[in-house]
Amino acid sequence: MDKRSWYLSLSNHQSWADIFIVQMITNRKVPMLKFFMKFVLIYVPVIGICWWALDMPFLKRYTKDQLEKNPSLRGKDFASMKRSFKKYSLYPISVFSFTEGTRFTEQKHKDQDSPYNNLLKPKEGGLAAAISTMPRLDKIIDFTIIYESKKRSFWDFLRGNMNNARVFVQSLDIPDKFKNDQLHENDGLRKEFKDWLNEIWHKKDKLINENKF
Repeated sequence: MDKRSWYLSLSNHQSWADIFIVQMITNRKVPMLKFFMKFVLIYVPVIGICWWALDMPFLKRYTKDQLEKNPSLRGKDFASMKRSFKKYSLYPISVFSFTEGTRFTEQKHKDQDSPYNNLLKPKEGGLAAAISTMPRLDKIIDFTIIYESKKRSFWDFLRGNMNNARVFVQSLDIPDKFKNDQLHENDGLRKEFKDWLNEIWHKKDKLINENKF
């Protein structure tokens, strides 16, 4: 890890505790993590303004239904992301994404019909947009977090019910063919990127199976 480099960081997501774990591991080893934030979170009392002050990228995402009802919204989420990331070319950062887009639950796993035993399906859109708009990104830091406790709410974390966790960290080179400003819009290239990400997720799922408490 190098504080002078640009990183794209990703992880499986099970609890708010994940945020504290990855911050602890990377503190003073890489540039401060900048989490992809849903725009609505800026309105959370106190911490919303803190996230804004820490220059987190707040991203507006539109559903398929919203785009069908209002086609003019198409592409605005990417344009907003591009503006957010442009300033990050001025200084080293670690852009962070919980790639599944939401915390894991058994119900979400069932609803998705996920092909993984311990994970939800990864979403490649945000990662593709980051790589497309930030040419300095060369490496991915991939975190795999495994908890002993089945209770993983933030309240359980605060109460000390989540004492034991195993965390695996690996550095991955981003293949040169994906370091392309058209990655987000080129359907063929994005399909290859999605397949590459799914392969990372299959290996992550196997790692969790082999290292459960």
